[in-house]
Amino acid sequence: MRSPFRRKAIAGALVGTVLLTQAQPAAAADPITFTDKQLSSALFGAAVRVKDSGPEFDKHVIGSAELLDWRAKHPAATAADTSAHTTAIQQAMDTGFSAIDAQRSRSDQLGRLLEIVYAAPGAELSGPELTGVLGVLTARDLAPGTVTLHVGQRLSGAEQQYGLSVAYSLASTNLWNSVYDRTKVDAVLSDAWKGEFGKPTAKNPEGLNPAWTFSDLKKFGALKDLVNIDALITAGKAGAAPFYDELRKQFNKMRDTLNGENNKVSSAINDLLAKAGFPGAPNGGPSKADLDKAKEREKAQQEKIDGIKGGLDVVVALAKYIDTGFAKHLASFVETVYKVATAVNTLYTSIATLAVSTGIGAGTFGVIGAIAGAAIGLIQAFAGLVSGPDRTQEIQLAVIKEVRNGFAQMREYVEKVYNVMNTRFDRIEKGLNTIYQTMLTGFDKILAELEKVDKKLDGINDVLIKAVSDLQGFNLQILNGVSDVDKQAFFEAADRYVDYAVTNNGMPLQNYEGPVSYLDAVSKFAFAAKTTARNNNFTFGNYQDRNLDNALRNGPVGAIDYLAARAGLPAGGPDDRVPNADLWAQAARAYTLTAIQNPAFAAKEGNVRADQIVANGKAIRDAAQRFSAPVNNPNAATNPLFAGLLNDNAAAVNAFTTATGRLAKDPVVMAPERQFDLFADVTQDIDVNKLPAPSFTKVGPCSGAGTVIDKPDFLTGKNLPKAAMFGQYLNPQWQYRSCWLNPAWSADPYNAHDWHWETINGEKIMVYVNTRLAPHQASFWEIMAEPGTSGTVAQGVVGHRNIPLCSWKSYDEPSDAVPANCRDRGDATAAMSSTFGTPDPPIRFDFAHVAAANKELAQRRASFYDLVASQFSRPDALPETAALKDNMRLLKAYTDLGFPRAKETDDQLRALVYGTNSLTNLPAIYTQEAANLRAGKAAVTDNPLLDKGADGSVCVLTGPDTLTNCIRSQLASRKDRAAGRFELQFRNILSGQTKETLPLVDEAIRNIELTSRYFRAR
Repeated sequence: MRSPFRRKAIAGALVGTVLLTQAQPAAAADPITFTDKQLSSALFGAAVRVKDSGPEFDKHVIGSAELLDWRAKHPAATAADTSAHTTAIQQAMDTGFSAIDAQRSRSDQLGRLLEIVYAAPGAELSGPELTGVLGVLTARDLAPGTVTLHVGQRLSGAEQQYGLSVAYSLASTNLWNSVYDRTKVDAVLSDAWKGEFGKPTAKNPEGLNPAWTFSDLKKFGALKDLVNIDALITAGKAGAAPFYDELRKQFNKMRDTLNGENNKVSSAINDLLAKAGFPGAPNGGPSKADLDKAKEREKAQQEKIDGIKGGLDVVVALAKYIDTGFAKHLASFVETVYKVATAVNTLYTSIATLAVSTGIGAGTFGVIGAIAGAAIGLIQAFAGLVSGPDRTQEIQLAVIKEVRNGFAQMREYVEKVYNVMNTRFDRIEKGLNTIYQTMLTGFDKILAELEKVDKKLDGINDVLIKAVSDLQGFNLQILNGVSDVDKQAFFEAADRYVDYAVTNNGMPLQNYEGPVSYLDAVSKFAFAAKTTARNNNFTFGNYQDRNLDNALRNGPVGAIDYLAARAGLPAGGPDDRVPNADLWAQAARAYTLTAIQNPAFAAKEGNVRADQIVANGKAIRDAAQRFSAPVNNPNAATNPLFAGLLNDNAAAVNAFTTATGRLAKDPVVMAPERQFDLFADVTQDIDVNKLPAPSFTKVGPCSGAGTVIDKPDFLTGKNLPKAAMFGQYLNPQWQYRSCWLNPAWSADPYNAHDWHWETINGEKIMVYVNTRLAPHQASFWEIMAEPGTSGTVAQGVVGHRNIPLCSWKSYDEPSDAVPANCRDRGDATAAMSSTFGTPDPPIRFDFAHVAAANKELAQRRASFYDLVASQFSRPDALPETAALKDNMRLLKAYTDLGFPRAKETDDQLRALVYGTNSLTNLPAIYTQEAANLRAGKAAVTDNPLLDKGADGSVCVLTGPDTLTNCIRSQLASRKDRAAGRFELQFRNILSGQTKETLPLVDEAIRNIELTSRYFRAR
């Protein structure tokens, strides 16, 4: 047994061998020639691609496969009967395939078309051609035989969703070869195919006829302008070197043409973004004319892309006849660049149709998934799906160099898209940016590995699959973290039986029953789907527990009954609880893969287990649908659950934002002994007695050299401008200091007289002490220095004093007779000493410290906002936090289950529930504001998580805490917009326009039902 359940994936038995035919490389001097059949087959498949685009192409793939099988079973059918049958199948697809179906992922579209055909009266379900398509769609593999996968990933919805493109492309190529070959010997088949699938179109009024020869096909539609077949034939006759040179030129022409089309789309996106609204923000939505125009633009552009793809397919088809290794490089580029171009073309429509009034449009998530799928497809091509070696000859290196250049150009294009879209991605859902960045890194690593002989693609695949699965609702990481004996038994069985032949050296499963047998496998898979998936380790049955950490430990899909009970809806008991959708889907896929890889055993088994698995899947689907069941009112269809969630959100936001005021004086924000008004300005009054005492006792000259004197008493630091004191009040690390300058004699010397009584020789005499005084002054700068700076002058004050020059006595009256020996006052600077007294009123520099004090205040506000944001993750949070936190989690959980399709088609709704500017991202607004304040950005207006109006304003800045007031206003507006989007979706359900079902559950159900029908039809 391999542990921990990692293996090499393998294509299912019914997929068929969709591989390039082995061919030997030609020597440089040898001529390269092609038969008419080879040339015609290459051109015919490309012609179908050129003629039909989008879902029409897929209809014709599936319809053609069924027609070939039907004709093989009814070889004697008349032309009329054959044509009638073909038309009936096509009409069934046209009627059953809705506009909503066309908005879904490629795999969903193909699965839906296959469902329609399987249900069509008289359809032939067991022939090899349609069976091959069934195998590609139900058992498609990421990279058969080469990439190592955890068995859980092998069975994951993400792997199923994105492991399609290359396998399907190769299968359809082989199908067109079969159509072309079979119609050559069956005129009835040829006419039926031509009459339905080759019908004339506005773009190709001549239609497409499988009876056409090489000469006809090379002149078909856009192919004649894209590929010069005659030039390739002529060059090939001259030798391999001229042929590869001509191939290089034609490849470059088509590659560059596609690049040109891509650049047009990119420029159009840039232009559109300049006027398009942001997802989740107030948007009027496009008019019907705008919507029609966007769809027409996408269709027209896709036809161009499909045309170029058809031309490149011709090059690949011809290359495979001469060297499969060389063809692999071309095929990998063609498939990857085609998928990227198609995805980005759809991206334009998703932007243009944002907030579409129907609530059903092109979704950005599907675009990102498709581009990630392009990277996965590139792994497919080189990890074994395209067989044969991939080493190339010297003579081919010039072409390979151009292929590498094409990959580099495609990588630059994908990054260019990201550079203009990254903010928009996050607004739709916070994880989209991460997926895109992961995909870009994956592209880089893949392209680096392609240069090597021994390519290491496992790890890249692992990362890409995990990235896309994170947003697909597939929680493999959660399942892996659960310790459960039955789960372990299921994974062990899946590891043993899924892809049994590959993991057992090509030996298929031998026994129908017994210890190692088909029945042992499917019994364990059925048990996992219907029993293990609903046990207490994977579902939550304590409906009285209000702790969502407990209830949602397995994600919403593991708590469907709990969420139903919490919403007042019917919920199952211990024995009939709704299974965990993730584990159920794993078991369902394991069953499907094992059945399809062992068709004889599956046909013998019957449908009991398949029906049981499907019944459990439908229980999941039906239970989830109850969350989005509309009220029977076309004007107000939103049900009480979602109306209540939105109203509760508004109440919880108001309660929480009001409660945050209690955190303003938290010790994290301000020192308990130095409190202040967090939202007043820096000129607010403070208790100056709580300022630090001056740390200096001496004052030196401001020039740096000179006499140091004692600090005058008037230098207290408590009468400075308010901003300077406020800065130190907030941060005692601010340093107050002073220096003196500009000493001067402020006036001429004068005499002062003081008298007192003395008794001299027994007689009381008035004695005068006469002093010659020199008036002296100096200026003092009072400086406040924030940490790391030398400080800024807060105010200047002039201190005064009188310096005594000499004194003398006189009796009975004062004397102005200055003694001859009285000293001169001398130099004013030299006279500096420590006897300064009362100063003049200070000269204040009120604005000197405003900026620095504001910075300190901003830091305190930032700490406050971080503290507010942390309430959502700390156990001692404000009591009001719990209601809002639960509401945000419940809103996402119920939307995950109730509106999974709307998430994929309504960017506006998804942005309002999951994006950066959503109802559920309130903590991030506070965190972003804190970061902005610390970075010196403007409060509120620079916060990207707050929406700007048409005039560029964020909101009316009112009240002391402008951010909190703005949040209340903005989230109230978001709630109203979300209510509008939900109402649209509820009305769509009520009118029957849409049906909300879990995509990965739907796919697993559909695959089992399709394979069961196939086995019944055998």
